[in-house]
Amino acid sequence: MDVILLKKLFRPITNLILYDFKKLFFLEVIIKLMGLFIIFPLLKLGFYTALELSGLKYVSNTDLFIFIFKPTTIFIGILLIIIFSLYLLLEYVFLVVLYDYAHLNISMSYKTFINVGFRKFVKVLQKYNLLILLPILLFFMTIEFTQITLFSSTLRISQELIVEIQTLRYFNLVFYLTFVLLIIFFLEFIFASHHLILQHSSIKDGLNSSKKILKHNRLKILARFISSNLIINIAMLFFYGLIILIIGLFVLLYRGENVVFGIIITSMYTSYWIIGAIFSSILIPFNIALAAHTYYDKLEIKPNPILLRKQEKYKNGLTWFIKPLIIGFLIIFVLNIFTITTDIKTVNEQFQIFKQEEIIAHRGASRDAPENTLASIEIAIQQDIDAVEIDIQGTKDHIPILLHDKTLTRTTNAPTSLPVSRLDYNYIENFDAGSWFSDEFIGQKVPKLEQVFDTFLDNTSYFLDIKTYDEQTELEIFRLIEYYELENHVKVMSFDVDQLERFKTMNPDIETILLIATYYGNINSVIQNEAINHFAVRSTLIENHSDLITNIHTYGKKVYAWSVDNEASINIGVQADVDGFITKRPLISREIAHSKNSNPTFKEFLESLFD
Repeated sequence: MDVILLKKLFRPITNLILYDFKKLFFLEVIIKLMGLFIIFPLLKLGFYTALELSGLKYVSNTDLFIFIFKPTTIFIGILLIIIFSLYLLLEYVFLVVLYDYAHLNISMSYKTFINVGFRKFVKVLQKYNLLILLPILLFFMTIEFTQITLFSSTLRISQELIVEIQTLRYFNLVFYLTFVLLIIFFLEFIFASHHLILQHSSIKDGLNSSKKILKHNRLKILARFISSNLIINIAMLFFYGLIILIIGLFVLLYRGENVVFGIIITSMYTSYWIIGAIFSSILIPFNIALAAHTYYDKLEIKPNPILLRKQEKYKNGLTWFIKPLIIGFLIIFVLNIFTITTDIKTVNEQFQIFKQEEIIAHRGASRDAPENTLASIEIAIQQDIDAVEIDIQGTKDHIPILLHDKTLTRTTNAPTSLPVSRLDYNYIENFDAGSWFSDEFIGQKVPKLEQVFDTFLDNTSYFLDIKTYDEQTELEIFRLIEYYELENHVKVMSFDVDQLERFKTMNPDIETILLIATYYGNINSVIQNEAINHFAVRSTLIENHSDLITNIHTYGKKVYAWSVDNEASINIGVQADVDGFITKRPLISREIAHSKNSNPTFKEFLESLFD
């Protein structure tokens, strides 16, 4: 397609868009804020309600269809679709009004824009009730179909979902037939919707106007919609690739090639959603502008001088209204941003379809530095892990220190084999805890937990594997957590249920994890224990008892696999639907775990760029 054809395709549309671009920008900002602070919380509330009524606490790939086809889920889903369609209709009506004034060459004030837009929105609902929502939802589904298709092409659907889909007879036929019908109905109703919003005429009159526009022009108009949307989506894909490339080059420059691929895999879907949201704010106004131009052109509607004079009375400004409105939204934004992000996290924890498992560095980056040292924690943070797991022993003077074994023999040059519970920290700190690993780490000491918190603060999260049962040391651990205000950044781990219950008694907000190496008999009473928030299960146990993961998830609790240090055990954890890996190999664990939802071809392309 040459430059002249592109100009011919886009110029009349951009004229409508740019005629009063400030108000278009204002509208899109308000609509997106409304979606963030009103529509999203309502959808979240609906999801929680559906989840509660379904009797499920956790939705994964294996029980997705069970959740979807619950009668309560279907009913709530219909209500949420109506709410979302009303939201789309509001944007649609205001854009039709904006482009109508642009076509009539009327410069309107914000007051006029808001007044006319809301009046038309209410009048359309009063006249056509919920029927008007069907073509609006159809419009949105068709316009966003290309984006959804592009995004889904980078995904690998889980085996469980594939099996469920394959049980549906004629799925492929129904899918392609639905797509064709979507295009047909979109074309038939897009101009009728435009006519109904502008003229408030009968539905029959709207359909007649649509027929008049499409007569002898269906293929031409369809080709115009497809080609223009294809160009925009290609541009979106180009910017998406550019962003991924920039992220990769930045990471390569500042962090080294060993972490590039893992970070790209982790961030690419977040980047896609951000870019997709931006381009969605372009696609919807663009397509309504394209429909508006076609509507005016084919029906040969010209600016009406009488109407121009009639609208002059609306030219008064509304600065007094706009400023408080913007300030109000900013206040709402500040007050709600923490709540919204927390809610998103909570929803992600319960709705685990395309989740990304947490990567926890076992004893810090213990393959790259001496375990349980400040150096191993620092390197782990540089590798962009989600948390560090560190072992906590207690000294004779009740100081919590980072050490896995009961003695200093294996990881220091200390001459004694006495347990650290019989040694003061003043004695322990004299010995080297790095030279056994390599000369590069000579001078590393056995750190106090206080040093770790003081050095890294909330730059990471901490999984504290408590190896001591000294209650005075436990109290000191609790004091440090509260002193550094790390209640939301610490998870306390132990093999001892009583110990976890003691920490819960001290502060119910501190999350606890029960370590399970093996078990016999019925474990349900332990899983149901409210003092235990999550579980860390030995990887060999996961392989032999995959039903254990499902059982724990039933109670809305997470499962972490430990210690997962080879590709086979990582893949077993992925297949078992664990929520995170405690591993000495965080980089390879992230690459394997976070690649599970990626299309193999797409993954190979990324590897060719950054490996």
